[in-house]
Amino acid sequence: MIATASNASMVAGPLLGGALVGAAGPRSVFGLNVVSFLVSAALIARMPGTFRQAPAGATDGASLASAAATTAGRWRPVLRDPHRRRLFAVTALSFGAFGITLVADLPLVDHFDGGSVAYALLTTLWGAGAVVGSTVAARIPTRRERTALVLGTLAMGVSLGSIAVMPNLPAAIVVGTLGGLGSGVAFTPWYSLLQRASPDAERGTTFAIAETFEQASFIAGMVVAGFVVDVVGPRATYLLPGALLLVAAAVALPRRAPAVTAATPTPGPTPAPSGAGP
Repeated sequence: MIATASNASMVAGPLLGGALVGAAGPRSVFGLNVVSFLVSAALIARMPGTFRQAPAGATDGASLASAAATTAGRWRPVLRDPHRRRLFAVTALSFGAFGITLVADLPLVDHFDGGSVAYALLTTLWGAGAVVGSTVAARIPTRRERTALVLGTLAMGVSLGSIAVMPNLPAAIVVGTLGGLGSGVAFTPWYSLLQRASPDAERGTTFAIAETFEQASFIAGMVVAGFVVDVVGPRATYLLPGALLLVAAAVALPRRAPAVTAATPTPGPTPAPSGAGP
């Protein structure tokens, strides 16, 4: 449900943004973003919930060095787990690929003389595919989740790599939509697998590590793409995220099943797809 709701926003948001850019210019989009974030903040502030107290011995005046040592101590047992390490590697490779596509999307649209609406469609139809993929993934049995992760990641890699040889923008958008479908199929079981492989006491730390890998890889992908697009052009650039996602699919191949914790897992965050990537 979390993945589907997040992906659904990728359908309406880009279409509205493309229309606003065409009708009132890009500043109107940033103005609407201000309103949307304020509404989100108000909803979060009203969200009911019970939160655990700080760990024993924790103080507000703890030194930075002490906080760093505490964080390192919490990260070590999580990073020693081979199952979660592979899932971290999958998300790092995937978000690196998405960072590259985020940079390449606009030059790709310009290459084919597309406008703001065409650029919005590139993201919107990826999101539409992801909504369908998330819905399908919700029906996948637990024992098939890792297989779904592999197949979904493989579909993303093939679709993004194929954009390099698409003859026109409509073809690239269609291929990107198939990649979005793979995104929904892949990332719904990815979060389920990571949740069930994490004991309650480590689940917050586990998702903090995952988010760190995601954002660091995303930034690295954008930096690399800035140079690659200028050297080989936007179309050929898509071969790089395609290759990264194929490697991610290989890393995700089923091995020994991770241990299932007794407690009911709490939902983790949902990746925010962007452009022709998730």
